[in-house]
Amino acid sequence: MGCCGSRTEGDADEYDSILAEASAPASSRRPGPASTAAVPPPAAAPEVRVNQYLLVREIGHGSFGKVLMVQTHDPSGRVDGTFAMKKMDMVFLRKKMRRTGGGADEMVKREIATMKKLDHPNIARLVDVIDDEESRTMYVVSEYLPNGSLEEFRARQESGALALEELRGFVRQIVCALNYLHTNVQIAHRDIKPENIMLGPDNVAKLIDFGTAEVFTTNGDGSAMDLTSKSAGTPAFYAPEMCNIDIDEYEMLPTDVWALGVAVYQLAYGFLPYKETGLMQLMEEIDSKEIEYPPLLPPQPPQQPAGSSEVDDEEEALLDLLRSMLARDPNERVTTRALMGHKWVTKRNSLRFSAAELADGATIDVSPSDLEDSVLPRLHGIQSAAQLIIQLRKLRSQAAERIQGRQQAEEAEAEREREEREGAAAKATDTGAGSSSPRP
Repeated sequence: MGCCGSRTEGDADEYDSILAEASAPASSRRPGPASTAAVPPPAAAPEVRVNQYLLVREIGHGSFGKVLMVQTHDPSGRVDGTFAMKKMDMVFLRKKMRRTGGGADEMVKREIATMKKLDHPNIARLVDVIDDEESRTMYVVSEYLPNGSLEEFRARQESGALALEELRGFVRQIVCALNYLHTNVQIAHRDIKPENIMLGPDNVAKLIDFGTAEVFTTNGDGSAMDLTSKSAGTPAFYAPEMCNIDIDEYEMLPTDVWALGVAVYQLAYGFLPYKETGLMQLMEEIDSKEIEYPPLLPPQPPQQPAGSSEVDDEEEALLDLLRSMLARDPNERVTTRALMGHKWVTKRNSLRFSAAELADGATIDVSPSDLEDSVLPRLHGIQSAAQLIIQLRKLRSQAAERIQGRQQAEEAEAEREREEREGAAAKATDTGAGSSSPRP
């Protein structure tokens, strides 16, 4: 889940009007009637909250609307947390959400609970998902990353591209994040692009926006069961198999690798491999046209002038990486695990991955309480932290009762099945004993 949203009625419009009024210059405001009396100061803008989160200011736009900075406060009123929040219109989630009794169904709850337990240094932390049933809006709260997106970072470069060494650092981090998703926790991201890679303190890259991500299962041999027929992501980053009208379904994991390849291409060259702007023309181009690899001309460090043999070797290794990710046949496309061993990514084995980056053996278990806490309702009329705590305690108590009731029902069903099995076994024993007894 990422941090974008759509404009709907309610608090967002109220907040927009507050923003507009606060940011308008004094000369542009409509003057009141002429009077010699002192003009009273304007009333303070009302606070806009979504549960414990106070809306502070707009910090950007996502593909479905605004991204807001929100904060939480301790009982004394001091800020104790800063987060990013997106508002998602439920129309956008219609394909993923099945409304049952006014709430998210168990499949979606399980996916959200899984996303909330992701634990990797290069994946933004999902904090809360809040469902406002009245406005059919979902609020997604995640880790606040102050340094913008990798696409914004790229656009600020004079050449529009990154130096190879700088690029390698970012690629290593995102490859680690994607490998963790694919091999450890069975998640396909489905929207890899520089806009969905945010930079935290010290420019640590973190993957965001799991709004189109899907959890998949594995076969007995550990291979992924990741076939899908659904389109997802950003068209410029679609893989060829997603654009071929003769293909009914495809594997999701190779399309993540392709999208990452397109992102690396853009960061290395400063432009995308396919130029068409119309959707149908773009998809036709992706489906049929081979990618061109012109000479790389990113800025080079002074000690490695362009044209040196060392730089030439680096460029050739990077081109080999790009070709392995952008193989048109998904069966020939490199996996994330193989990417982590590529000669350019490891700088010919001179750079090793840390244990945290590798995340070997990491798994995610979703408990009944995780499911109950995955999506929280929007609490209206909250005016104090004390009221919020009371409401949250009430919700948790209700959730605990539901979990206990479910467990008791499951135990009763298991006991009934056990008794039936024992009764059937006893009957079979009696029947067998009767048939083997001698006749009178």
